Amino acid sequence: MVPLGSQPARLTTIAKQRGWEIDRRNIYRSQAGSKTYMDDTHLICRGKGGLVVPVIIDRYSAPFTTIVESMWLFDPSGQLRDVCVRKTVDAL
Repeated sequence: MVPLGSQPARLTTIAKQRGWEIDRRNIYRSQAGSKTYMDDTHLICRGKGGLVVPVIIDRYSAPFTTIVESMWLFDPSGQLRDVCVRKTVDAL
């Protein structure tokens, strides 16, 4: 749907079509190799030198609230270079 090399406008179009929630308050421009809040000790989700766009893919409760979240990493020329995905669950 949004292949590597895509521009941010492609992500916006697909997100709108699929009902994904772009977290516009937390979009920022990263330094290449900088940590993101999805980064762990394995250097898996690092900035690519361009926009970092967080997107909520889905939210559901069964029985606990679960959020499927993604982070779209663009390079300085505006091309998509990586996507990180995680699922968080609120539990007791």
